[in-house]
Amino acid sequence: MADFGFVGPSYEAASIYQEAQECINFYPEIDPLKPPGSRGVVALYPTPGLTSILQLDNAPVRGMRTLSGGNVLIAVVGSSVYSINKSYVATKVGTLTTSTGPVSITDNILQSTTTSECDFVGSISGTTLTVTSINTGTLKVGQTIQVITGSGIIAGTTITGGSLLSWTVSTSQTVPSSTILATGYTSFVGLTAYMVDGSNRYVFNVPSSTFQQLPSSDGPWTGANVCDVVDNYIIYNQPGTQNWAATDLYSCLSTNAYYGTKDGSPDPLVSLIVDHRQVFLLGEFTSEMWTDVGNIITGIISFPFQRVPGTSLQHGVAAPFSVARFGEQFAFVSQDYRGQNIIGVMQGYSFKRISTHAVEQTLMNQYIADAIAYTYQLDGHEFYVVTFPTINITWAFDLASEMWHKWLSWDGMQFNRHRSNCGALFNNVYLVGDYQNGQIYQLDNSVYTEAGNTIRRLRRCPHLVTDLQRQYFAELQIQFQPGVGLETGQGQNPQAMLRWSNDGGSTYSNEHWCTIGAVGKYKNRAIWRRLGQARDRIFEVSITDPVKAVIVSANLKAEGGEN
Repeated sequence: MADFGFVGPSYEAASIYQEAQECINFYPEIDPLKPPGSRGVVALYPTPGLTSILQLDNAPVRGMRTLSGGNVLIAVVGSSVYSINKSYVATKVGTLTTSTGPVSITDNILQSTTTSECDFVGSISGTTLTVTSINTGTLKVGQTIQVITGSGIIAGTTITGGSLLSWTVSTSQTVPSSTILATGYTSFVGLTAYMVDGSNRYVFNVPSSTFQQLPSSDGPWTGANVCDVVDNYIIYNQPGTQNWAATDLYSCLSTNAYYGTKDGSPDPLVSLIVDHRQVFLLGEFTSEMWTDVGNIITGIISFPFQRVPGTSLQHGVAAPFSVARFGEQFAFVSQDYRGQNIIGVMQGYSFKRISTHAVEQTLMNQYIADAIAYTYQLDGHEFYVVTFPTINITWAFDLASEMWHKWLSWDGMQFNRHRSNCGALFNNVYLVGDYQNGQIYQLDNSVYTEAGNTIRRLRRCPHLVTDLQRQYFAELQIQFQPGVGLETGQGQNPQAMLRWSNDGGSTYSNEHWCTIGAVGKYKNRAIWRRLGQARDRIFEVSITDPVKAVIVSANLKAEGGEN
């Protein structure tokens, strides 16, 4: 029997008797030069290994972003914020108020310093500034205040928080009602990272190496789950509501308190992402798209975004951090009023399902709101990687082949979710952060361990059935890339471990080992003989040696019985 579909994606159906295919830590690659059905038109390549680059705090890597210009990588590990340069020297630059959960990071080039003045009447008692009336201008956090007429104010006193008629100042003092001038409000200039962790918003200005937690008075609310940037506005959501806001233009501060509301449907806003300069507001069950139209009311500072007419979408997002850019689109784990668990991509204003029934089956009736995703590209393959921590599984979808595989770590006893939690392209390599131990790894297709730990790779082929008649299996040959053994150590004589099921996948035989080929043994053939008989046979092969285990095809010699 020529190539019988031994090579393929992961697809275990709700009933293994319909389909029980598995593909763990391999990804299929299609040869565009071979006609469909020919040997080797699809091959299985090993998923990338991990090389340790940095060890930071012993805590989850919660978020990573390469800042514009490519010279600085921001990584959040536990509660610590690190700035990493191209020599992989990490400098702790700040501390968050939280230590768990994903952190969303964006950046912008702040091009100007904003100054303003405000002439007002007010008084100070302790650190409370009470405003009676404003003559001209606008009060803002960060301004320095001094008396125009009345009793003196301690030099260097600044406004640290507040809004409307009640503010706080930096120095405790008593000042009776006076005419006061507030001046010198200044924002950061240059490359600035913007981070949100749910509870608060933070900025790190690269030129001045200054980290700051934004005050509660900045913007219309304090925290945010997700952020992004468009047209030099940084945008962010208000957790648990339909609201989203924008900073001032070219600024990391929200002194104008711009905000809008996703109120086309009553469901709350869960996540947001900028795609092709439009803002996609992803709700719990529905979504809508907005675009920058500028301040359209003459003489009045107004929210610069408006809905794009006719773009309401009847899909929401089930997990806010499952949203990730993917090619010229973005992918996410969706839900709507009818159900959940479908993974899809937005193509323009249309939603396209990319998950299979097999993927969706693993998510059915499970908690999926903690799903996290990122995308990476190696060797021309771009993968959407989505991990479901509660379910303990990681799926990866290849944009090139449009096939799914499982990307899992092996602890010696069982498969678990992959170690990566987030990722970023930096210094010409793709880096990922560990979900537990604070390590930063490089993804590398020429490495076949997870920072020295074993990677177990597994392929389970389709059912071999001929009208449920008995078949006799004389020989199975799996075409591995031969001669890939190592010079010394584990992998010097790499082994493939074959087992099979005679009852449609319910039970399996013991393992039967065969060499892939020591180094230089380029004519080696991996062959198993005298494989018995069955009416419904499934073959499964696994590999744990740290070698380039490529499966090109398989050949089976079998014949049917008379009953």
